[in-house]
Order: sequence, then structure tokens, then C-alpha cells
Amino acid sequence: MKKSIILFLILCSFSTVRSQDCFKELQKQNVANDSLKKWITANDKNQQLIKKSLQDSISKLTDALNKTKTEFAAANKKITELDKNSVKKERDELKKQIDDLTKKNENTEEEIKKKNAEIAKQKAEMEKQKTEKEKEIAEKEKQIVNIKTESSKKELQKFAEGQQSVHNLVIQFYKKPFDDLIKLSTKQSVENDLTLINNSNNDEAKKKLHDLQKYFDAEQVLVERYNEQKVKNALGKLKDIKQQSEFVKKSIDKLEDYKLCNDALRDAINKIDEMDKKIIAKSDYAIEKKLLEISSYIYNYHFNLGDYQYLADIILEIINRKQKDANADIKDLLNKL
Repeated sequence: MKKSIILFLILCSFSTVRSQDCFKELQKQNVANDSLKKWITANDKNQQLIKKSLQDSISKLTDALNKTKTEFAAANKKITELDKNSVKKERDELKKQIDDLTKKNENTEEEIKKKNAEIAKQKAEMEKQKTEKEKEIAEKEKQIVNIKTESSKKELQKFAEGQQSVHNLVIQFYKKPFDDLIKLSTKQSVENDLTLINNSNNDEAKKKLHDLQKYFDAEQVLVERYNEQKVKNALGKLKDIKQQSEFVKKSIDKLEDYKLCNDALRDAINKIDEMDKKIIAKSDYAIEKKLLEISSYIYNYHFNLGDYQYLADIILEIINRKQKDANADIKDLLNKL
């Protein structure tokens, strides 16, 4: 019985201790539970704040996005308008360029027609000059024959009367002004007369005949292919002539410009040859464009058939070839210069 009581007391004591421990544990759990509730409450508030903050941010971003969309739409509209204006501007500029080119082309065609007319006129003039030159030479020779025949008749009459000799007659003839003697003489007539009075003592007549010989030799150089040494020699002889008459000065000028005209014609042929390579002529326009180089050459260098017969023959050959066939090759004519 005593043991039972002691055991009961021990159990009661143990139960009391256990109850106290449980109570303490329960208190701890309550404290922890309160803390957890406080944390949950606080966390809910934080989440609400965060949610509100996110909603505010989303709202702001939405507003910014809408604003950006509006600005983008406005910018896109402006770009479209600019593109339209740019296209219109480019179209207007292109149309202006086309109009300018059309006008320029019309002007060029008109200019070419005028130049072509000039070429035809110049060609006709050159042919006319050539014919007149030939007639002039023939007439000159005829005049010389007539003068000498008449002079011979008079001289024979004078011989019969015991007056002047043939030598005196020839000497008298060469007392004329130098330019008149050029008009009335030829290279052959001068050489013949020089032979006639070779044994004469009249140095004045001989000097004029030698000067005339120099003049006609110089003119012969202009009829031949350009030769630098021949031109130089001819210039030296012409400048040595005492009577620097109008014809002599003109002959000097022509000789001094011979190289320039010769080189310029070479350039013109090369330009036409380059056009031949690029343009297959199928119209009068193409023919006229190629012949424009020759027309420009004649105009720029005041070309005259009587001045440079050799070059004139080449020019006429170019014109004849191109009028028959605009694609005709003329490069071989460079070998003649």
C-alpha cells in the first residue's frame, strides 16, 4: 500500500511536470503562431503594396506604350508624307532633266543641221575655189602667153626698127610690183624667164625672178604633205625676200600655221574614229554628228581650200566617204598626215 502511494505520488509529480512542459510548449507555439500571423498579415500588406506598385508601373508603361504608339503612328505618317514628297520631288527633278535633255537634244539636232548645211556650203565653196583656182592658173598662163606673144610681136617690130632686145623686154616686164608679178606668173614661167636673162647684167630683174622662185617653191610646200624641214626651209627663203608684199606675208602665215592645222585635222579624224567605234550610224543624225567635227575644224581654223590644198583633199575625202556611208573607215587617212 505504501508502495502504491509512493508510485502514485511519483506519477502525479511526473504528470505535473509533464503538464507544465506541455503548457510551456503550448505557450511557445502560441507565440510562434502569433508571430506567423503577424508575418502573414505584414506579408499580405507587402504583397498588396507590391501589387499596387506593379499595377502603377504597368499603368505607366501602358500609358508610355500608348504614347509611343501615337508618336510612332505620327512619325510613320510623317515618313509616308516625306516619302511621297521625296518621290514627287525626284519625279519632278527627273522630268526636268528629261525636259532639259530633250531641249538640249533638239538644240543639238538644230545645231547639227546648221553645221551640216555649213559643211555642204563649205564643200561647195571649196569645190568652187578649186575650180576658180584652176581657171585662174589657166587664165594666168593664157595672159602670160598673150603678153609675151604681144610683147614678142612688138619686140620683133622693134627689132626690125633696131630698138629693144628680147632681154630688155623681159627685164621691162619684171619692173612691175611684186604682187602683180605673182598674179601674172607661174613657177614654170619664172624658171623659163630666168633662163632667158641668165646671161643678162640686170641684177634687179634676176633678184625679182629668184624671189618669185622662192615664193612659188614655198607655195608648193603647202600643196604637199606636211614636212617640218621643208616648211622651215621655205620660211627661211620667204623671210629673205626683200619685198615683203601682201602675198609673201600671207604665205609666211600659212607656213607658220601648217603644223597647227595638220595636227588639228589629225585630232578631228581620231575623234570621228572614236565615234565610229561607239556609234553604228543608222540615221542622218549620226552622219551629221560625225561630220560636225570636220565642220568645227573648218570653222575654228578658218580653213580655206586655197591655203592648204593637201589638207583640203583629205577633208573632201572624209566628207565624201561619210556621206556615202556614215560608218566608213577613215583611220587610214591618218597615214597621209
